[in-house]
Amino acid sequence: MKILILGFFFVTLSWGEGIDSLLHDYAQESELSKKTKDESAGNLVVYTREDLDRMQVESLKDLLKSLRFFSYSENRLAQPDVLNQDPISYYSKGIRMYLNENELLSPIAGSGLILFGDMEMDFIDHVEVYIGFPSFEFGVEPATVVIRLYSKTAKHDEGGRVKAMLGSYGTNKQNVYYTNEEDGLSYFIYANRTDDKKDTYTHDGETLRRDLRTNRFYGSLSTENHSVELHALKSEGDMFLTSAVGNVPRETYKGTDFI
Repeated sequence: MKILILGFFFVTLSWGEGIDSLLHDYAQESELSKKTKDESAGNLVVYTREDLDRMQVESLKDLLKSLRFFSYSENRLAQPDVLNQDPISYYSKGIRMYLNENELLSPIAGSGLILFGDMEMDFIDHVEVYIGFPSFEFGVEPATVVIRLYSKTAKHDEGGRVKAMLGSYGTNKQNVYYTNEEDGLSYFIYANRTDDKKDTYTHDGETLRRDLRTNRFYGSLSTENHSVELHALKSEGDMFLTSAVGNVPRETYKGTDFI
């Protein structure tokens, strides 16, 4: 009789530990994007909040460099174009980008990658990347790669944070965000300034640069049934054209405004 009682106690204890473990795993998946991801849309790579922190990801291009099937690169105009180095024809139109289910799109290039491929990740909670055959799953035009970004929310990040960084060649970045939730109303406010300075090159007596200065604002206001988002971007910088045939331009400039 004692043997039966000990056996029953052991089985009960093991079952309880298994339930706790399952609940913990389920909670982690639910906190991520259990309701948003669609594994049938292609090969899915998910970067959780823990992944982004562990990898010390500062910008989206840091994340794209870690993918197996393609790697982040820029054309001669310093524009993100992973499939082509020629700035005349933009070949990465099949790469679609979304922020909280809203597509980030450049009407000229046909893809938001050209504007947001190097965006900072300080206000992003997690990322889903779908890679596969051309699919109409996410839009009216076929997409070979879909990058879905999800911003931080008051549910997981209530409060505020200020961040400042200083890098080589004088590179610096400052951003701040604050989020709160009360009486069924939640809001998130984020502002960032980045001055990305790179090494300079001298060719035929001219100094070539690829510096980029970026200012970004993102804000969201949501209730149980409604939400409003505002995303504004302004960037300006120097376009490094490498060795131009016959001459080197004295000055090159690129500017972007997005709302």
